Amino acid sequence: MQHRGACRGGLGPATVRARRALEGRNVARLDLGFSTRLFGRGHNAVLLIALALYLFILAPALQSFEAVFLVLRGAFSLVLFSACYAIGGDRRLFRASVILAVIVAALSWTGEFTALPFLLGMANLVAMAFLLLIAVLLLRPVLGDPPVTLDKLLGAISIYLLLGLAWAEMFELIHRTDPGAFAVSGPLQLEFERTQFGGASSMYVYYSFVTLTTTGYGDMSPVGPIARSMSSLEAIVGPLYLAILIARLVSLMNTGSTPRESS
Repeated sequence: MQHRGACRGGLGPATVRARRALEGRNVARLDLGFSTRLFGRGHNAVLLIALALYLFILAPALQSFEAVFLVLRGAFSLVLFSACYAIGGDRRLFRASVILAVIVAALSWTGEFTALPFLLGMANLVAMAFLLLIAVLLLRPVLGDPPVTLDKLLGAISIYLLLGLAWAEMFELIHRTDPGAFAVSGPLQLEFERTQFGGASSMYVYYSFVTLTTTGYGDMSPVGPIARSMSSLEAIVGPLYLAILIARLVSLMNTGSTPRESS
């Protein structure tokens, strides 16, 4: 008994059990803190995964196969409800966003099955409004108070992708109302004719992100006045968002590190 007490530094059994329990709680808090940074509050990791899966894998890979359009519609619906999940911290906003997502998904699925231009156009319009609304709602927690967490960084990337997808819906809607709004040159012409009414097809996603990043390859260009105006607006919003985002994140990092430096 004396040897065992010496090994424990003179601490009694109750004290040792209390210390072990405290250490266990500290480990649990550490794990919970990491989970909160990754999946907490905004759940932006889920939205980012859904966006990346739809935009960069499924849409370009399956766009030319009409038999699997259900997969694309399902992936787009996943993006919609992942966006609702991302703002799930506020119950009222969550419920309203779910209702809007259901409306968008219903219009999208009905338009695909019926091939009615009016329903497809309404699906583009409501989807564009929904995606822009989610992007605006995510701005507040992303650009809010410090510290800068992993969740905020994932949210910032998700907002950028949401902007590109929203403009893709807008460009497709413009093309539905004005078939000559865009001009395509070179080998891209055949793919454009095949996928021009594919429901936020990869062609419009491609053009939207090329415009958002001001890359401008020149193989697809706006011709109609509304198409040129909206393309110019997207080309302004893209770099402006990145500039404001980087400035704000640097400011948050400096604000969060000041108390530690002064101490």
